[in-house]
Amino acid sequence: MKSKSRSASWKLNERRVCEELGCERIGITGMATTDGVNSKLSIETKRSKSFPKYLTDAVAQSARNATDNRVPAVVLHYHNIQHENDLIFFRVKDFKRLIEEITGESTFAKDEE
Repeated sequence: MKSKSRSASWKLNERRVCEELGCERIGITGMATTDGVNSKLSIETKRSKSFPKYLTDAVAQSARNATDNRVPAVVLHYHNIQHENDLIFFRVKDFKRLIEEITGESTFAKDEE
């Protein structure tokens, strides 16, 4: 049986991610739904005790090498998969900065009802 704190940790992660990105947390609905939404994003949150070292190294390298106020990003390509299906990794703070620069919005506040 899971401890109360362990079973609640994924909920806390969802709440924190949704708050950080200005999303409404959907929570458990009994159906397959997204974890959080706003007018532009549909968020699926996952948590892990660790990430693959090659990925954390790549994110750190990207951050070190980002110059002239560029946003660091890592593109992960799987062999024999079309590039349009590659995955792009950003740190949350870099993702927020990119979106804010593109949209001109200064915050990730939750959408007004």
